[in-house]
Amino acid sequence: MSFRLKQSLLLNINKYKLMNLMNIKEIKNLSSVDINNKIIEIKREIFDLKFKQATRQSIKPHLFKAYKRMLAQLLTIRNNLKSSN
Repeated sequence: MSFRLKQSLLLNINKYKLMNLMNIKEIKNLSSVDINNKIIEIKREIFDLKFKQATRQSIKPHLFKAYKRMLAQLLTIRNNLKSSN
């Protein structure tokens, strides 16, 4: 592989880097405000993916599953915090 090809591949990988998904342990350590902000952020990401899919732009379909899973985890933790208070 040429140097330019390697460099362009690295740039593309960094450009489309998957959001750093958090573990349940990391989510439990967040404050309720941070959890709510993260929920809003992930809902926005899902909306953007759906919009790109509807307008036939290139998307990575595996991100739907990852974001929905993260959203479900955040909502579960938020509901557990509400019920414990």
